[in-house]
Amino acid sequence: MSAPIKFNREDVIEKAKNLYWEKGYHATSMRNLQDVINMHPGSIYAAFGSKDKLFIESLNRYAADGAKRLADCIEQKDTLLDGLKHFIHTLIVVNKATAPSGMCMIVKTIAELTQNDSPEL
Repeated sequence: MSAPIKFNREDVIEKAKNLYWEKGYHATSMRNLQDVINMHPGSIYAAFGSKDKLFIESLNRYAADGAKRLADCIEQKDTLLDGLKHFIHTLIVVNKATAPSGMCMIVKTIAELTQNDSPEL
């Protein structure tokens, strides 16, 4: 019988997402992850498989959150263009103080990663 899980997976992914978004993939060390998500390396590997796989889950979370935010903004306005304007305004002005980085996490990732990085990414 395996031991019960003692962490909230969604909370861990959210915290890891914010750390990766702030520091970038390469600048985020296992030690940084340990400190932020409050898990030991063995537990991280047991739960997620690797730093890369946790990063992929974090990036997927970021993309899903952004897609939902975009859909919500479009739904709140009368036209698609007004919805897009509202989305951009929300990202740049409203959420500026709370975003881990001023740069989109996806753009930051594309700029940082190369063909030499893990094939899983």
